[in-house]
Amino acid sequence: FKIDLRTVYDSADHQFYHKWALLTDPDDIAGGPKGYLKCDISVIGKGDTVKVPPKSEKDEDDIEANLLLPDGVPVERQRARFIVRVYRADGLPKMNSSIMANVKKAFTGEVKDLVDPYVQVSFAGLTGKTSVRKHSYAPVWNEQIVFTEMFPPLCQRIKVQLRDNDPVNNTVIGTHFIDLKTISNDGEKGFLPTFGPTFIHLYGSTRDYTLIDEHSNLNTGLGEGVSYRARLLVAIRTEITDNIDITPSQVVIEPTYP
Repeated sequence: FKIDLRTVYDSADHQFYHKWALLTDPDDIAGGPKGYLKCDISVIGKGDTVKVPPKSEKDEDDIEANLLLPDGVPVERQRARFIVRVYRADGLPKMNSSIMANVKKAFTGEVKDLVDPYVQVSFAGLTGKTSVRKHSYAPVWNEQIVFTEMFPPLCQRIKVQLRDNDPVNNTVIGTHFIDLKTISNDGEKGFLPTFGPTFIHLYGSTRDYTLIDEHSNLNTGLGEGVSYRARLLVAIRTEITDNIDITPSQVVIEPTYP
């Protein structure tokens, strides 16, 4: 069973109280429920207090009537493919010092772009990443990262990170979050989560490279960025599928058309 904090926070009083979570095997969705877990989940901020709901006349042991599901989400859900297409990026900052550039020039006779970028996408507890583009401030990927999850999903945010591949420690260049509720509509003439193709602009710490970046947390989306870092051309589309060969625990990386 998977659910994100946003879904819990959007619920009444930011909590689920005495609800039953339906447990399934992610590699055997067709196998049906593997059990139920009764639990309380709440998300509170600083200064908040947990509100205990009044005693209900409902039978809390009636599992079907007390499933841990947001309002409007049916018990029977379909399987869907969430496809994140990553095309290209530009405007990346240099991610190594000029000293390293001079060392490389001494050995190779040329100066290359000081960044080896790739894109990492996280959704519903899973992570996939593109290939690495060596020495490029304007990388082109034309790859798609495919997640398989139930629809409607209980996880609402897709995290997109532009990162620099480094032998010692991969560095985050910038982070962007995409909320599925803002790119879909569940009305009568609604549509599945759809986005772009469009550029997303990444902001974070200053562009000047330093060995110790005191504001590196801004690059991970923790706080409001103070400087432009890059832009990334992406698209998202969603397909309902009956294919049971691909399990939700698999993330597929495929080429896509520009």
